[in-house]
Amino acid sequence: MIRKLILAATALMALSVGAQAQNTVTTTQVNLIGTNTSTTTQNGVTNSSATLSQTGILNTGTANQGLSIASINNSNTMTQNGVFNTASTGQVGLGSNGNSMTQTGLSGTTGAAQNTATAGQLAIFGNNGSSISQTTSTNVAGNFGVAAFNHAMVGQTSIFGSNTSSVGQLANSP
Repeated sequence: MIRKLILAATALMALSVGAQAQNTVTTTQVNLIGTNTSTTTQNGVTNSSATLSQTGILNTGTANQGLSIASINNSNTMTQNGVFNTASTGQVGLGSNGNSMTQTGLSGTTGAAQNTATAGQLAIFGNNGSSISQTTSTNVAGNFGVAAFNHAMVGQTSIFGSNTSSVGQLANSP
């Protein structure tokens, strides 16, 4: 059993070092009145990388990496600036998974700023790392009917590696 595990880990390292195929997606969306929606799906025994930047009132971003066919390593970065921000990622990697989400929610006189982030990671031989930073602000002095909300959920499983998660939240409502 130990010998098979060592052989599998060695094969994974060889694939990771020698892999030439890669999935890479960079998406930038700006819509000051409407909705930004982005969905990225990356599969295959390769390294996958996704970067998303959204600025608008309503932002929704989803990145699924290695869910049908496991990737070697996965990397995901999402940045959202708007009133309602929703970000989610699912990562399955033979090696390591990395996720970073930054959300800034700003509301005006009527709407409540809301950030929602969800990350699910499964690494077989590597490590999971996830960082979520959320800031909401109503920016309306004296308007006590407007609220600011942050929601985050991280689920991590690593068979032979480690899990690291960091969530920072600031909700500011005058």
